[in-house]
Amino acid sequence: MIRFNTFLEIEAHTQFRADNPLTQATYAGIIGWYAFEQGHDIACCVQQPTGYLCRHLHRKGWVVLLTDRSITVIGGDCAREKFGVDSVMGQDLARAESSLDAAQLRARLDVLLARREEQLKALHGCKVALRERDEQMAQLQGSLPSSAWRALSDMARLGNSRIIVIGVTPAKTNSDGDIVRDRVEIQIVAGQLSGIAGASEVRRASARKEVDQLHSDISKFTSTDADSMSRGELKKLTAMLDNVPRAIATLNAYISEVDRFLANDFRALALALPDANDQLHTLTRASGRAGGPLTKTQARELLREMSSELAARHRVTRIIAP
Repeated sequence: MIRFNTFLEIEAHTQFRADNPLTQATYAGIIGWYAFEQGHDIACCVQQPTGYLCRHLHRKGWVVLLTDRSITVIGGDCAREKFGVDSVMGQDLARAESSLDAAQLRARLDVLLARREEQLKALHGCKVALRERDEQMAQLQGSLPSSAWRALSDMARLGNSRIIVIGVTPAKTNSDGDIVRDRVEIQIVAGQLSGIAGASEVRRASARKEVDQLHSDISKFTSTDADSMSRGELKKLTAMLDNVPRAIATLNAYISEVDRFLANDFRALALALPDANDQLHTLTRASGRAGGPLTKTQARELLREMSSELAARHRVTRIIAP
């Protein structure tokens, strides 16, 4: 079939006649199809029962041969609506659409396959980046006490980026020992972590698996393989390859999320841990990551300052772990 890109190309055909009426009786075959840019629609030449031409405007449609060997045009929608599936044109139309779909599908597939090396390179970059982030996460995990890492893992699992502590105001009693004001506990946000989803080992494992699967899927197909595929197989392969750029963009976005998580200042996390030694350990290591390593004495003093500042800001007596 001939592809006509403009109406001028149709008009230039030696057998074309303007306003050339098409009926079931004068139809002889489909010679091509047209698909124009927006705003370049042409009038359909199907002849109505009244004798007038349809003249509905169409941007896509068919160029057909008539019994007198001249050619005319019919809009795609009108072809489907005005010629039944059992008519000669209806059957020709079904075959033409199937052939056209297959040709367009194959052309699209060839374009996608031509980008394969570029995409494989991008996926390799994702794979290397994920391996590097895994090593950095392992270093972070190894530097923190297990209670701190569990707290981070739980936050990632719940999608909670806030470091929560408890502010306590003890009960107040009168001179007789009677309680005149109950003990009050409130939740306080001690800090907020960026990129908390980056802390999820499940998500990182899923990303690694996705990279490997995409790399395998892209690598195993060639244009030669596509020659022997059914239309259904071509559609499935094309859809998969069409999705690769989005998948790579999602993977890169996730890697950036891990980077944001690794760049956090984790010192506030110490306040959310119940064990005093774990608090000092976390504060010492977190301060070292932030560029200012502390001695144990300095860490203890900083912990006291952080707790006092938070208590004063929220008007509570002291800060405890949840």
